[in-house]
Order: sequence, then C-alpha cells, then structure tokens
Amino acid sequence: MSERHQVGKALWQEKIIPILAHDAEHGLNQVLDWLEAVPDTDVGWQTFLHLFGEGEHADDPVRIGNDENALIVRNRVGLAPGFTKDGRGLLALDATGFGLIGIGTNPPLPQPGNDKPRFFVDMRAEDLLVVNNYFGFNSEEGVAGPVRRVQKIWTERGRHAIRANLVWSVGPNKHQLAHYEEHKDLRIISRDIVRAIVPLMPVLRPKDAIAFNVTSPNTEGLRKLLDRFEELLFLIFEDLDVIARVYAMPTPLCFIKLSPDMPEDQMRQVARGSAQHKKVIALEGFNTTLDEHIRTEFGITRMGGTSGDPLRKLAQQKLLMLNGILKLNGFDLDLSAIGGIILPNHATARLAIGEQVKTVQFLSGIFKESLTLADEVLDAIAAEAA
Repeated sequence: MSERHQVGKALWQEKIIPILAHDAEHGLNQVLDWLEAVPDTDVGWQTFLHLFGEGEHADDPVRIGNDENALIVRNRVGLAPGFTKDGRGLLALDATGFGLIGIGTNPPLPQPGNDKPRFFVDMRAEDLLVVNNYFGFNSEEGVAGPVRRVQKIWTERGRHAIRANLVWSVGPNKHQLAHYEEHKDLRIISRDIVRAIVPLMPVLRPKDAIAFNVTSPNTEGLRKLLDRFEELLFLIFEDLDVIARVYAMPTPLCFIKLSPDMPEDQMRQVARGSAQHKKVIALEGFNTTLDEHIRTEFGITRMGGTSGDPLRKLAQQKLLMLNGILKLNGFDLDLSAIGGIILPNHATARLAIGEQVKTVQFLSGIFKESLTLADEVLDAIAAEAA
C-alpha cells in the first residue's frame, strides 16, 4: 500500500469506524453526504484524491459476458450494491478505482423499508467484522432519486465522467409482493421490476447493466419468487425488449443476484434459466445470509441478513458449487463473487476458483478497511498475475 493510502486508511479508521459503530445507518449517510460534496471544492477534491484516489492498476479491463453479449469492465473490482442505494457519492467512489459500482437496490416507487434500527456494523475485539442489515429495500425516492443524480453528472460533466461500469440493482415494491401473494400472477412482479428499469433507460450507457434482486432476505416473500424464476425472467425480458425498442436502444445487459442460502438444485435452476437469455451475462453470488448455523456460531440475535467475516466461508463454498454447476452444464455465464471479502487475499481466493469468476465485489470490507480497499485488491490481483 502506498504511503498516501496508509494515511487515508488511518484517518478512516480513526474517524469513520466509530461513527459506523455507534449508529451504522446514520454514519453511512454521513459518509455518503461527504462523498457527494467532496468534488465541489478544489482543495477538498485534491485532498480526497491524494488520500483515497486510484492507484496504478485501476485500468486493467476484463470481459464479462457470453458468446453474444458482453461488457468490457474497467477492472475486476466492484463496489457491491447497498453502499450507495440512492446514487450519492458516485464521482468520489469512481475516483477510488472501482471497475464496477452498484447502485441500489431500488424499487420503482419510494418506500420506507423496515423499522429502525436496521443496520449494524460490529467491530469485535477478536478483529471480526459482523454486519447485519434489515433494510427491506428502503428507498426514500424510489429509482427516481439516483436517476436524477446520475443525469446531473451526465449533463454537467459528460457521460464519461464516471469511468466505472454502473450496475443498477432493482427489485419490486413491497406492496406488489403482497399483491402477488394474493393473486399468484407473476406479471405483477415482472411489470413492477420493468417499471423500475424504464426511468433508467435515458441514463444507461452501453457500458452499464441492470441487476435483478429477488434474493434479499429482508423483504418478506421475495425469495419465494425463486421457485418460479425461469417464468419470471421470461416475463421480464418480454416487456424489457419492448421498452428497449421504444427507446431505440439495445435491451440492457443483466446480472442475476443469488443468495448464499439457496440449495444446489435451486442454484442450478436459476443458472439454467439465466443461460437461456443471452442478455444475462453474469451471476452475482453470494451476499447476506440467514444461515442459522452462522447466527449461532457468532452469537447473532438481531433480525436481518448477516455479512462480513461470518459469511466468508459459506460464500466461498457456494461459489465453488456454482462454478461447478456452470462447468458441468456448459452454461455460458460469468460470475461475480461477493460475500465476506474483507481483505485482498479474500478477493484473490475467489478469483482463483475458476476462469468464469471475472470480478469480485465487496461492501462490508470498506467499513473496516476504508475506500483504499479497492486499490489494495487491485494491487493483490496484479501481484498474483505477475
């Protein structure tokens, strides 16, 4: 790590970690407000770039895709959705060197999510990072807020102002899940997801993508949709192809989010359904678990999904399993590894699982290691390749 990044990391650990430990949701909002504001003053921006700005390996492109469609991603390191749900701080986050930046997850309409407190960052004495969230697709502005922020950047700075590929994570509104439970009509869900994508179309660049999230553990009834995943995906693309023609644009390329709590047969079903659509280029796995063995082992009693250090072993095992499913069945999909990636060696271990593992994404690791983690991981990847 460079000397400047050592200083940035030390400042983060001194100033930011106590804020997150005291009130994680309020602390994260403070961080996002700071990241949103920092490009506005020359002195502040130059200081930020010195302490947290990208290093020498930020431009190391990788192809993610199948035999028909692909993205060329700036590098193998991504910021997982959940850090900036509403698109705040994108310019600053991009400047740290991420190749992918996730926005969301957002439903089409605003909704409050689950009751507070619902987000906890626990830095334990044994140097374990335990993160719990029970957000439930909270979105004060729905998808309109992040669209407005990105459009402002495009208008003021141009569409090349953000070098990372943006991945917009979308899901249905809670009331539509309740409506689906009553009527069992999948078009209720598919059209709600498409409604979240329609406002994105004017700000999507050819290098950006959509991620479908039907695996969050914090929205009641969401994971039940996996039982009808192939049918749901067909309906989504049926409408999305029409919307793309209206906008005279290609149908956006898509990622599918998977849960670490999925059994092998369900992973195989989702992989099979995804591989049938050439606009699906990658599967993302695996972040946020409800696994009772993990909760018991680490003494977790709060509601919601667990990530951070407790998730790492399970996420690694499930990625190995998923990689085997793709190879055995010849599914033409790439993989993006998420879950329990706190240190650079955690990232390189995921990439070593197989050639279809093209990128790693993390979120919890930033809380502990700071925004310099992107550059640290890129350095480790370069060292492995040397």
